[in-house]
Amino acid sequence: MRALLSVLSLLLSLSQAPARAEQITLVAENDWYPYTAQRDGRITGLTVDLVRAAYASVGVSLQLKSMPFARCMTLVERGDELGCFNSGQDLKHSQDSYLFHATPLLLNSNGIYARVDSKESGLGPAALSGRRVVLTHGGSYGDTIEANQSIVRVVALSDLANLRMLAAGRADFTVLDDRVFDYLVQANAGELRGKLKRVGRAFNDLPIYVAFSRKRAEAPRHAALLDQGLAALKASGEYRRIVERWQLPP
Repeated sequence: MRALLSVLSLLLSLSQAPARAEQITLVAENDWYPYTAQRDGRITGLTVDLVRAAYASVGVSLQLKSMPFARCMTLVERGDELGCFNSGQDLKHSQDSYLFHATPLLLNSNGIYARVDSKESGLGPAALSGRRVVLTHGGSYGDTIEANQSIVRVVALSDLANLRMLAAGRADFTVLDDRVFDYLVQANAGELRGKLKRVGRAFNDLPIYVAFSRKRAEAPRHAALLDQGLAALKASGEYRRIVERWQLPP
């Protein structure tokens, strides 16, 4: 009888134990702060918080890897990784190579920046033709800029190196995400503050996504779950609170 009671007690406790959360692993690019970056041994950023919270709201635990964006996207295209962020879907090959969820993580804007003594203003992407433009290696600049062969490209290894090259007069302009520009100038005020300014808009309201692999059978389900999670975050107000926390990151 005691043995039977013990078995029944064990079965009851197992039935009442919470189900283990489903886990997935995605890759976040390692150097695009404040969206995603590897900092002090942690993967942190605005879109990290959004993706993690969205999946948590639908019962999915998120594990992250960190690597350069170009490598991240290559591994996803090959099917070696499930998904990578932060990706646009404006490049011509994107829809054939990757699967995107319906609701973007957020919209970002990209400015055209010049040295503070520039007389230019109100520029659009067409104004970059024939000019020296410093662009970050591995960055995605959309079809309008990518296809413009008349741009004299000056390549930087990072966004910070990009701004340093512009400040030093090695290019006429750069194209950079406005949040990234604000953070880099704040974090490197001694060498950048007061030296650069926004003189135009390269493109605005560019959607940012997780790019999922078309070679992974589970990708459509996880893309749909991310959409469900983002909808839940917006309905609860948590989405707005996360974005506001990252308006000007430390």
